[in-house]
Amino acid sequence: SMAVYLDTEHVGRKIGPRLVAEGERLARTLGYKTMRVTVCTENDRSLKLFDAMGYRHTGLRVADAYKFGRYLDTALFIKQLDKENQ
Repeated sequence: SMAVYLDTEHVGRKIGPRLVAEGERLARTLGYKTMRVTVCTENDRSLKLFDAMGYRHTGLRVADAYKFGRYLDTALFIKQLDKENQ
């Protein structure tokens, strides 16, 4: 599982993709075969990021996370790390 949070002043500077790639590299080094990610469905940037990085959308959890004083839905993603070209 991976969590990536950026301060608003760093959004849009391609830091997120580098952090995700480094997390994947570290996970592979430690022998992990799969990465699982949960993203609030209102976070369009993160949804697009994980899609662009080869993560597959596998599900939706309704009212899964309580943030900002309300319940939010979350999208579930998975990526197989042991496949070629990843």
